[in-house]
Amino acid sequence: MIDFNLADKFVAANLSFNYGNTPIIKNLNITIPASKVTMIVGPNGCGKSTLLNLLANVTTPHNGMVIFEEENLAQLKPKTRAKRLAFLPQNPHSPAGITIKELVSRGRYAYQNWFQNNSEQDQLAITHALRQTDLLDIADKQLNSVSGGQRQRAWIAMVLAQSAATILMDEPTSFLDISHQLDVLALCQTLNHMHKHTIVMVLHDLNQAARFADHLIVMKAGKIVVTGSPTDVITSELLQDVFGIKAHVHFDETTQSPLIVPLHSTSKLSMELGND
Repeated sequence: MIDFNLADKFVAANLSFNYGNTPIIKNLNITIPASKVTMIVGPNGCGKSTLLNLLANVTTPHNGMVIFEEENLAQLKPKTRAKRLAFLPQNPHSPAGITIKELVSRGRYAYQNWFQNNSEQDQLAITHALRQTDLLDIADKQLNSVSGGQRQRAWIAMVLAQSAATILMDEPTSFLDISHQLDVLALCQTLNHMHKHTIVMVLHDLNQAARFADHLIVMKAGKIVVTGSPTDVITSELLQDVFGIKAHVHFDETTQSPLIVPLHSTSKLSMELGND
């Protein structure tokens, strides 16, 4: 068991999870620092999303446990957990005909009884979330009538309306153009810097992860390879070992973060194609 201290938001101890007979997470131990932006990175199929689902209590581990803010996560009541921990999955689904504002208002369910309308505090939280995600002007449009990027921002707004101090997101920049990708990541950074939110997300773009993360978790084949600051973690050797790419790593003076310049893949398929 990993010892818990006040600098940790999560402690995952001896976590294991299988899909059928296929092990995905294998006796994993990890701590997630409080009040930091943590990015989980790794190749496809390495268990990143599974780990995030376990941290969100969406998936139940076959072995091990998750401690969240010094409590067993699985034992928290759903509304108690929702006030403290918000989660945006990779492919969320919504009812047909729902408007953006109606979707965002669902982030307030933990603060309401089943018969209760939105309070003044709810309305303020909803409006603030819509403004933060640049959706206020189209809040009354149906969700299925807007672009994929706008839909993704609506889901992020719903998470923000939840007013939880810890936010988990699985690929939150999916379907977004580069401008809105940077907006979302900058928003997460602002929430962390100004309000000390703990942000944990799965991200595929390594340069964005290196730029916006305080803390990186690198996974491969269901296990943790290394954790730490982007500057300490991102090396040419790691990129070749974990991601199968030959790359140069430079330090970007503008962003004060590592900058990865991929050269070529070192995968078997890539090598075979290169020999054709």
